Amino acid sequence: LFFLHYKGTDNEDCGDFNAPGLGHAQAMIFAIEKINNDSSLLPNITLGYDIHDYCESAALAMKSTYQFVKGSDSHYACSQEAIRALARNKTATHSSSPIVSLIGPADSGSSVLVGSLLKVAGIPAVSYAATSEELSSPFYKNFYRTVPSDKQQASAMADLFEYFDWSYIATVAVDDSYGRYGVWALEKESFMRKSFCLALSEYIPRLNYMNKIKVIISKLKRRSNVRVVVLWLFGGYGRTFIHEVENQSLLDRTWILSDALASEQPNHIQPLFSVLDGALGIQPFYHHNEEFKSYLATITPKDMIRKRTSQWWEKVWTKEFNCSIKKSLELRACGENATLTQNVVQKLYDTFLPYVIEAVYAVAHALHMRSEERRVGKECR
Repeated sequence: LFFLHYKGTDNEDCGDFNAPGLGHAQAMIFAIEKINNDSSLLPNITLGYDIHDYCESAALAMKSTYQFVKGSDSHYACSQEAIRALARNKTATHSSSPIVSLIGPADSGSSVLVGSLLKVAGIPAVSYAATSEELSSPFYKNFYRTVPSDKQQASAMADLFEYFDWSYIATVAVDDSYGRYGVWALEKESFMRKSFCLALSEYIPRLNYMNKIKVIISKLKRRSNVRVVVLWLFGGYGRTFIHEVENQSLLDRTWILSDALASEQPNHIQPLFSVLDGALGIQPFYHHNEEFKSYLATITPKDMIRKRTSQWWEKVWTKEFNCSIKKSLELRACGENATLTQNVVQKLYDTFLPYVIEAVYAVAHALHMRSEERRVGKECR
């Protein structure tokens, strides 16, 4: 469950295309193909996948999760290896659950809802980017993640405040589990350290948020004594907020960016340097997966047609190479075997991408352990 498009405007579910989201989806496919070709991990078991784009929308995330749980045939991208394996073994006994695990979603607000639904279904989820402290609650016993919680992120921010002797802080957060629990973690740090206070805390709703953003920025302009502002935002919400900051010429603040916003691609951040010059961002440890980067550099238009993810790769080839992978003539015109440039590879790769691969491998190893336990149990009987 990835978001391959940013949140749309107030009345639209899906907005601009999110290149790193495609990188995440391809990282999952890359990991699954490696596992399927590894005779030591899950031997005689073929992993398949079903990838949905939820556009940063909690409602779409829940809709897709429900389809996963009930075994809907509405597949956006389905592993052909798994289909062939099922065709070869029609008499195989399958789990009563339509999926064995879910990778994602990326944001905490959607993860809270998805985690609640999967708890009822008894299906585990492993997120690669959801950091809310709320998800550490025993209630979400079927929810796991490969990134640290926001408790550590808030502590790192508080260290920055003390280092620079900033004592008067404002926060602007998305009104969901990610934003609220992030601000609450900062409030706990403020209470324990006594070295800074949160002078102003504002929240942006997940729906109909544009007017609220304008009001918040107007309020910050009037509070000239608040010089440091923490933005606990992600994706389309963060980009929209920063663009409106530029529109209203609020250029005399120091911005502290939470992990989701700090991980935005350079091509999104660079045009906003007039606003973000001097900003500081918090990110989880940055892993370099050179093997996957090399894999991306070998991808061709012909490969993407074969992988059946062309509905998303189409946008990459159209934007970067001005050609289509839907029409065979245009495909030949842009080069069936043309590979991605390093510039495009960099757009697809972000901080959280290696955590996607780790999430897939975590599920694979769990399945492997379970299959081994069943095999040993049969031998004992």
